[in-house]
Amino acid sequence: MQCKCWRFIFIALNFLVFLAGLLVSVASIWLLVSPDGLSDFVDTLSNETSEGVQEGLDDIITRMKGATYIFLALGILLAAISFLGFIGSIKRNRCMLNCFSIIMFLICAVEIVVMVVMTVFFPKFEELMIERFNNYTPETEEGLVVDQMQQLFQCCGWNNDSDFGANGPPLSCLNPALDPPVNFENGCKEYILDGTAIIWGVVVALVIIEVISITSACVFKNQNKQLA
Repeated sequence: MQCKCWRFIFIALNFLVFLAGLLVSVASIWLLVSPDGLSDFVDTLSNETSEGVQEGLDDIITRMKGATYIFLALGILLAAISFLGFIGSIKRNRCMLNCFSIIMFLICAVEIVVMVVMTVFFPKFEELMIERFNNYTPETEEGLVVDQMQQLFQCCGWNNDSDFGANGPPLSCLNPALDPPVNFENGCKEYILDGTAIIWGVVVALVIIEVISITSACVFKNQNKQLA
């Protein structure tokens, strides 16, 4: 009876992991292909900045796009490995369950490493963005970076519109949806931090589900003497 209970828990958790994998994959694809998504903004930074600015942005661009592709691969792998675990529990196959546990552990490790790297890397990104906002000059390649970010994220300044000093905020700060147009209320940093917090929350929830799934697989495997 106890074995059946753990088997049910394992199957239910695998279903959650499968759904999570699909959601992560869809979100990553949207970021890569949406004309208003992250990939479009990153490509704008890459293609329309001068060589000097480009040197400072190359590392950021590579990491932003790399993280998105990593999460796309992880989402697909999660969906596939959850199916492997489901089949292993139905067929009571010890080898499949062992493979499931090992691969799921590696996925957890990769997710944690990616998020830690992104968190550690954020101060460098913030330093570069503060410099761009404080030295904003209209109709320059450096100014285009700021304009593109503000229009894409619907924000004004890095912290707020006071970042532009005595010259005041540029036209890209204006919200065209309002009549008369007024500046966007929030700074771009708040938007990015909110997005990062959501990603962190999703990853933490995934890791918790994955750890419980690994644990249930091990318990089910150890309690069931009929596994092949």
